[in-house]
Amino acid sequence: MNSEERMRRYSILLALVAVIAGCATRPADEPAEPASAETSGAVDFDSDHDRLLYQLLVGEFAGNRGAFERAADAYVDAAGLSQDPSVAARAARVALYADRLDLAKVAADRWLALAPQAREASRVLALIALREGDAVAAAEQFVRVIPAADGGRAQVFRQIGAELAQQADAETALAVAESLAGRFPGEAAAQFALGKVALQTGYFEEALAAAEDALALRPDWRAAALLEVEALQRLGRIGEANDRLARMVAASPGDNELRYEYARLLAMAGDTGKALAQFRQLLRNQPDDPRTLLTGSLLAMRGGEHDQARSWLMRLLALEARTDAAHYYLARLATDEGRYEQALEHYELAGGDYRTDASLGVARVMAAQGRIDEARRRLQALRAEDAGAAVPAYVTEAEVLRGAGRIKDSLAVLGQALSEFPENTELLYARAMTRVASGVVDAAIADLEAIVEREPDNAVALNALGYTLADEGRQLERAARLVRRAYALSPDSAAVVDSMGWVAYRQGRLAEARDYLERAYRLSPGAEIAAHFGEVLWQLGEREQAREIWTEALQRQPGHDVLHDTVNRLTDGELLP
Repeated sequence: MNSEERMRRYSILLALVAVIAGCATRPADEPAEPASAETSGAVDFDSDHDRLLYQLLVGEFAGNRGAFERAADAYVDAAGLSQDPSVAARAARVALYADRLDLAKVAADRWLALAPQAREASRVLALIALREGDAVAAAEQFVRVIPAADGGRAQVFRQIGAELAQQADAETALAVAESLAGRFPGEAAAQFALGKVALQTGYFEEALAAAEDALALRPDWRAAALLEVEALQRLGRIGEANDRLARMVAASPGDNELRYEYARLLAMAGDTGKALAQFRQLLRNQPDDPRTLLTGSLLAMRGGEHDQARSWLMRLLALEARTDAAHYYLARLATDEGRYEQALEHYELAGGDYRTDASLGVARVMAAQGRIDEARRRLQALRAEDAGAAVPAYVTEAEVLRGAGRIKDSLAVLGQALSEFPENTELLYARAMTRVASGVVDAAIADLEAIVEREPDNAVALNALGYTLADEGRQLERAARLVRRAYALSPDSAAVVDSMGWVAYRQGRLAEARDYLERAYRLSPGAEIAAHFGEVLWQLGEREQAREIWTEALQRQPGHDVLHDTVNRLTDGELLP
């Protein structure tokens, strides 16, 4: 073939590519122009080389235009024509990205045929198996990815652990991690990967055992020790977790990250006093660290130490660090203390990521001042100005109306919101809570069931559904499963820990209920948690302590319905004013 003929053929190839790539990204309602005879695909390719070039060009054009399925088709065809493993590698990666698992497997098999030692090809096959839920095949392929020698194994196991968390459902991920840990019993990183996956999937006993196995192989491995601590904490063995971490901090007193983790765990356990002591030490070590100042402030707010919280937040303003957060939380403090004008001033200065929350806060302050209609106008204006704030503005408006006892108006607002955003789970949750408040429990449960069906890992909805079922005395076994799942996802949520205790109480496990409710009360001594904790103490015969908790809660929130009803029912109104 002379050079003129070859150039003519390549021009035809390029024209064909342009037609195909253009069709791949043309809007569905725009008709494709008929191809001419010269570009109809009826090209007489002289060789596989021409075909290969054509498919590579199609793949490149389609990929650049975002038509990844078309690109995957073309690259896989090219991989079958080429002896270059890099072509098969690109085909496999593009097909995997396009979620064309059938094509990705063809390309990865071709890749391995051309380069039998290519570990990355086995990794692609493992990822395909993970997405298909085939734990056995995934484990077999991951074994081929792991180096025969010890060097580099730890990094590979870290990568595999991350991929299991991202690419697989919980059961498949755990099965693969268990298989790999069994195949490499002397590899600490394999046991650690199993522990991380078990922790993420809610299998806390397995996570603890794996962490202990990793530590037996590498006794000084800090990451494994922290995994052990977290597993103990998730299992409710808070004292053991704290003791373990306290020993680590004592052994490395200058390790601020470790001390920060210890303070975080103490806070999660509800031991606010000890947690704040650690934050004070941290701030002696690093007095101008913005993260420590902000986190310590939030903890001090939760523990009722408002002066300490205000001092640290003002320090952030003086440093000109995290100023939006500082103004926002200073506004929250002022609101809690009834200093509404000062709260409004700080909310107006909170911008950036806190701008929307600050606007919602302004509306709540107005409602607290009795300016309900003005608060609603503020929220309606926010919806008009910022489409992205529409849902939280609707939720807050419904909350304001519910707090004012205007349940029908609250439901009407949520009905309007759901007509605009029918699939929004935040709005469904708000309606469920309003329906509970109005006594329409079956409808509330239906809303929560819809959320859980759409978002199986929505910890807030799982907890609310489980708690509501348990509180109504319905499906207690299912309620326990729902709440346990929420606890696996949010172990430091006071509401979830409270539900764990309340379900245990409903099932007659009083000692376990007491432990969970005591921790929930330490995390957040609100009226409803106080009501639950006191009721369990009462049933256990610890009635003086129950009276103390109820008396304190009644002083803080004398009008709380659940607290009032609980105290009235169990004491015949003895403690009520």
